[in-house]
Amino acid sequence: METGKRNRRITVLEYQEFKDEEGVYVKHWGEMCRLWAYIKPMSGSQVYLAQAGEHKATVKINIRYNRIINESMRIQIGEELYSIGYIEDVDFAHREMWLTLEKVI
Repeated sequence: METGKRNRRITVLEYQEFKDEEGVYVKHWGEMCRLWAYIKPMSGSQVYLAQAGEHKATVKINIRYNRIINESMRIQIGEELYSIGYIEDVDFAHREMWLTLEKVI
Protein backbone atom coordinates (compact mmCIF):
# COMPACT_ATOMS: atom_id res chain seq x y z
CA MET A 1 0.00 0.00 0.00
CA GLU A 2 1.15 3.51 -0.73
CA THR A 3 2.24 5.29 2.42
CA GLY A 4 0.30 8.43 1.46
CA LYS A 5 -3.00 6.56 1.76
CA ARG A 6 -2.44 6.05 5.47
CA ASN A 7 -3.78 9.49 6.31
CA ARG A 8 -5.79 8.94 9.52
CA ARG A 9 -4.32 9.00 13.01
CA ILE A 10 -5.35 6.13 15.29
CA THR A 11 -4.50 5.28 18.88
CA VAL A 12 -3.76 1.74 20.02
CA LEU A 13 -5.05 1.12 23.55
CA GLU A 14 -3.89 -1.59 25.92
CA TYR A 15 -5.50 -2.76 29.17
CA GLN A 16 -2.90 -1.56 31.67
CA GLU A 17 -2.42 -1.42 35.41
CA PHE A 18 -1.90 2.04 36.91
CA LYS A 19 -1.32 3.32 40.43
CA ASP A 20 -3.91 5.89 41.56
CA GLU A 21 -3.44 8.79 44.02
CA GLU A 22 -4.05 6.51 47.00
CA GLY A 23 -1.44 4.00 45.88
CA VAL A 24 -3.99 1.41 44.80
CA TYR A 25 -3.41 -0.38 41.52
CA VAL A 26 -6.32 -0.08 39.09
CA LYS A 27 -6.69 -1.43 35.55
CA HIS A 28 -8.08 0.54 32.63
CA TRP A 29 -7.40 1.22 28.95
CA GLY A 30 -4.25 3.27 28.37
CA GLU A 31 -2.53 4.55 25.24
CA MET A 32 0.15 2.23 23.91
CA CYS A 33 1.03 4.05 20.66
CA ARG A 34 -0.30 6.28 17.88
CA LEU A 35 -0.12 5.20 14.24
CA TRP A 36 -1.09 6.34 10.77
CA ALA A 37 -3.75 4.17 9.12
CA TYR A 38 -5.88 3.80 6.01
CA ILE A 39 -9.49 3.23 7.09
CA LYS A 40 -11.85 1.27 4.83
CA PRO A 41 -15.50 0.73 5.82
CA MET A 42 -16.60 -2.79 4.92
CA SER A 43 -19.49 -3.22 2.49
CA GLY A 44 -22.79 -4.65 3.73
CA SER A 45 -22.16 -8.06 2.15
CA GLN A 46 -18.69 -8.29 3.68
CA VAL A 47 -20.08 -7.42 7.10
CA TYR A 48 -22.90 -9.96 6.69
CA LEU A 49 -20.45 -12.72 5.78
CA ALA A 50 -17.95 -11.75 8.47
CA GLN A 51 -20.56 -11.50 11.23
CA ALA A 52 -22.89 -14.34 10.12
CA GLY A 53 -25.89 -12.03 9.94
CA GLU A 54 -25.26 -9.92 13.03
CA HIS A 55 -25.44 -6.15 12.66
CA LYS A 56 -22.25 -4.50 13.91
CA ALA A 57 -20.26 -1.48 12.83
CA THR A 58 -17.21 -3.03 11.20
CA VAL A 59 -14.23 -1.39 9.50
CA LYS A 60 -10.88 -2.55 8.17
CA ILE A 61 -7.73 -0.54 8.66
CA ASN A 62 -4.32 -0.88 7.05
CA ILE A 63 -1.19 -0.05 9.05
CA ARG A 64 2.52 -0.74 8.78
CA TYR A 65 3.51 -4.06 10.37
CA ASN A 66 3.76 -3.90 14.15
CA ARG A 67 4.55 -7.13 16.01
CA ILE A 68 3.27 -5.74 19.33
CA ILE A 69 -0.37 -5.33 18.24
CA ASN A 70 -2.69 -8.23 19.14
CA GLU A 71 -6.40 -9.04 19.45
CA SER A 72 -6.57 -8.11 23.16
CA MET A 73 -6.04 -4.42 22.33
CA ARG A 74 -8.46 -1.72 21.19
CA ILE A 75 -8.21 0.94 18.51
CA GLN A 76 -9.47 4.49 18.99
CA ILE A 77 -10.43 6.42 15.85
CA GLY A 78 -11.46 9.92 16.84
CA GLU A 79 -13.83 9.41 19.78
CA GLU A 80 -14.96 5.91 18.71
CA LEU A 81 -13.56 2.70 20.19
CA TYR A 82 -13.11 -0.56 18.28
CA SER A 83 -12.04 -4.02 19.36
CA ILE A 84 -9.66 -5.95 17.12
CA GLY A 85 -11.40 -8.97 15.63
CA TYR A 86 -8.76 -10.24 13.22
CA ILE A 87 -5.20 -9.35 12.23
CA GLU A 88 -3.89 -10.18 8.75
CA ASP A 89 -0.16 -9.96 8.02
CA VAL A 90 -0.30 -9.29 4.26
CA ASP A 91 1.56 -12.07 2.40
CA PHE A 92 3.35 -12.90 5.70
CA ALA A 93 5.90 -10.30 4.62
CA HIS A 94 5.89 -8.29 7.89
CA ARG A 95 5.44 -5.05 5.92
CA GLU A 96 1.77 -4.18 6.41
CA MET A 97 -1.26 -5.41 8.35
CA TRP A 98 -5.02 -5.31 7.85
CA LEU A 99 -7.01 -5.17 11.09
CA THR A 100 -10.72 -6.01 11.12
CA LEU A 101 -12.36 -3.92 13.83
CA GLU A 102 -15.76 -4.04 15.53
CA LYS A 103 -17.22 -0.98 17.23
CA VAL A 104 -17.35 -1.20 21.03
CA ILE A 105 -20.84 -0.35 22.28
